[in-house]
Amino acid sequence: MSSVAQQAAKKVDFAKLIKSLGLTGSTASSLTAFKKRHDEAKKEYIDLSSQSTEVDFNHYRQVLKNSKVVDEIERAVSSFQPVTIDVSKNLKNIEIFEQKAIENAQLAEKSVTKEIAELKATLKDIESARPFDQLTVDDVAKARPDLDDKTAYMVKNGAYIINYFYYSNEDEELLQSSVLPQQNFPLKPLQVSSLLMQNGNSGATSSAPSSRPSMSTTGSSTLSPASDLINFTEEEEMFELHASTADPEYYHFKPFHIETTKELVNRWWRKAPVILLCSCWVALNVLFLLKQPIYKTKNIIAWIFHVPVHFIVPPVIGTWLYIWHAPGALKLFTFCLGIQNIVLLFTYLIFPNATPTFIKLYGDNKAPTFDMIYSDGQAVQDKKFSIFYHKAVYYATPLKFASFPSLHSAFACLICFFVCHYSRWSSFRFLSFVNVFGQWWADLYFDHHWRVDNLGGLIYAIITWTLLKNWNHSLAKVDSKFSRARSQGDFVHGSTMGMRLFRNTKLQKLFDPLS
Repeated sequence: MSSVAQQAAKKVDFAKLIKSLGLTGSTASSLTAFKKRHDEAKKEYIDLSSQSTEVDFNHYRQVLKNSKVVDEIERAVSSFQPVTIDVSKNLKNIEIFEQKAIENAQLAEKSVTKEIAELKATLKDIESARPFDQLTVDDVAKARPDLDDKTAYMVKNGAYIINYFYYSNEDEELLQSSVLPQQNFPLKPLQVSSLLMQNGNSGATSSAPSSRPSMSTTGSSTLSPASDLINFTEEEEMFELHASTADPEYYHFKPFHIETTKELVNRWWRKAPVILLCSCWVALNVLFLLKQPIYKTKNIIAWIFHVPVHFIVPPVIGTWLYIWHAPGALKLFTFCLGIQNIVLLFTYLIFPNATPTFIKLYGDNKAPTFDMIYSDGQAVQDKKFSIFYHKAVYYATPLKFASFPSLHSAFACLICFFVCHYSRWSSFRFLSFVNVFGQWWADLYFDHHWRVDNLGGLIYAIITWTLLKNWNHSLAKVDSKFSRARSQGDFVHGSTMGMRLFRNTKLQKLFDPLS
């Protein structure tokens, strides 16, 4: 306490203070009690201050036997120096913190004031808003300026892409069970004139602005969907068939939006058949160059692709489709592999071809028989390296001339197409491509197939995949049925096996392909 404060405190007369201020009740009693406590503390302070602060260590040396302890205490007392603490830095930090807190509070006040003003303006707009049917195109364009830009873009490209569509009463049940715009759905073509005259509108003259693209003063194009009735001609109708007589057709509705990077990547992954077909011959020639030299490490790697991977990957992918994807995907997968395998076997029987190993062992002019050993190009590797990798599997096979097309290539390519279509993970799709190139390289390394055999296997897989996608829209049906069930709350048909197994747990979302 400073000297000025001490002098001021000494001059305070609490009795006169109470009378001069006219204090009564609890305030006066509290002040009197404070004066009493102050006097008692002051008296105790004076008593303590008058006492000596020196310690008689000689007395303690005479009383205590252990004088060393007294000596240590005396040295500690004599060496003690009070520490002066400079609190100015702490006070400065507190002032800086206080200043920052005040600035943040002022900013928060401004933000809250601005939000309150915006809310008041919004409330005023809501109170003064007109009914929806009284809105004009200019009102909508003012509220959403981006609509003019999108409309101008669509007019420039000569195409209109809409998010919604009109439908007749008999189609209402179908549309309620659909999730647009995820898949293809059967819809009936409708006349444009009937669409414009829905809700009981007749062919009377309409005062609404025309939907013909017209350039405004700002250079943007505007549309009014209900205004073409007076300007519509038969030559301009898009659909001439009545809804009651038209055959169901499949239309795909897509919202007008900018494609994201993830959507672009997924779209290119799904073009795996085209990408492989365009690049396969270059890839096969590069893999053929990697065939030499032949040594044990490469032999083991080729065997891993050709035997364990070839037999293990199909059931693994089937399990993945069953646990992580829509019901019916596994059925399509096994059906495709089975049909493709049957077609390949018929091809081997009708059009047998010798392997490169047969030519190396027996020459071009040797009459082939099914008793020739090592002619398939598999067990011959065991003979080279004195190991037993392939002989147990391939040595006794009766089909020695199943060269074209490569079954390993066909299976790997078809599996790659399924993975690229269903997988959400690019790394998993990349591994499916690695499996394809690994099978191709192993075929060439073992002299089990020619390069054209792998190309033939790819073509067989592409044909199988194309028939699957177009035969009665089987692939689209599985996906659309799954999406419809999800929209209707049908958990049985709208869930995967993993979702059903871990229902109402944190792991359920992990097995949801739509999450």
